[in-house]
Amino acid sequence: MLASLRGCLASADGDWWRALLYGQLISLFVTGTGICSQLLAQKYGVDIPTTQSFLNYLLLAIVYSIVLFGVRRENFWTILKQKTIFYLPIAFVDVEANYFVVKAYQYTSITSVMLLDCFTIPVALGLTWFFLKTKYNWRHLLGVVLCLGGLGTLVYDDAIKNGSNNPGSNPLVGDLFCLLAATLYAVSNVGQEATVKKFSREEFLAMIGIYGTLINGVQLVILERDEIPKIQWSGPVIGLMIGFSAFLFAMYSVVPYMLRLSGSTLFNLSLLTSDAYAVIFGIFFFSKVPSWLYFVALVIIVVGLLCYNVRNEPVSAVTPEEQPSRNGYDQICDEGSESKKELSDVEAASSSSSGQEASQKDGINIQGHEVVL
Repeated sequence: MLASLRGCLASADGDWWRALLYGQLISLFVTGTGICSQLLAQKYGVDIPTTQSFLNYLLLAIVYSIVLFGVRRENFWTILKQKTIFYLPIAFVDVEANYFVVKAYQYTSITSVMLLDCFTIPVALGLTWFFLKTKYNWRHLLGVVLCLGGLGTLVYDDAIKNGSNNPGSNPLVGDLFCLLAATLYAVSNVGQEATVKKFSREEFLAMIGIYGTLINGVQLVILERDEIPKIQWSGPVIGLMIGFSAFLFAMYSVVPYMLRLSGSTLFNLSLLTSDAYAVIFGIFFFSKVPSWLYFVALVIIVVGLLCYNVRNEPVSAVTPEEQPSRNGYDQICDEGSESKKELSDVEAASSSSSGQEASQKDGINIQGHEVVL
């Protein structure tokens, strides 16, 4: 028993470090998509946000369909008939979220986009409270208020001060696009949370890829069919487009595995570093140092997120039987304990039965005890 417990604890430590590594990878992937989008918008004048996301959804559809239908032999038509009602709305919202966040780079800076993305948290809080009946306490609410205060400070810096330190053409419009994208991401994330609890991660990614490709393709034809021929498809432009899709595909692929290894606390805290990465890479690639109000907003938002997350998990409304374990190894340990308990009960019952039989054979009736004469 002690050996099994030590094994579970050692494995949990390994999971914690892997989750931390996944979190930083996701943070770098998010920053990578931002850098590619900013360079395409400001250096090469590329304004085709739908086209930028198309390859990502196509890759998700191809890769995870092979896993789901080729390796696991799932029935495509059954999933299509029974679960389209779940996946189609989530895919639509996800496509529009990617559209507006990429569009925001036409008007504002990478540092503003990365920081304004934190608006996803208060929106997700409201949605999970209303639809999933998740319970929050005053620390969560205080964290949300601080985040909103930081976001307001940043919007003030971009709008009232006319974005003197923001290289975008219209920072206020860019900020509004980013807030809209963050709201749509929150809707998509809550839908993903509710869906993944019912279905597999591979199925979710495959179906989001399939429906996202269809929706994205239709939107591309409607909105950007005249813009694509005007673009000068040079090597750097093609490379940045591929880089954007690769970063986005990697982010979509890693997020479910990180959430399997850790809870939302480590995930949200890991994403905080994307704001710092945005400042560093923004200075390096765009030679722009944010104003002092940006750093004030960053500090306020970091404090708010720490208040929301650290040792302060929201309480899910699901019953203990339905509550998912924090990581896979907790479940393994619990299952191991239950199995040993069941085995012990069986052995005890067997011993009791044997004792009674032996006692009756020798003419001695002693309940539950074996007496050797």
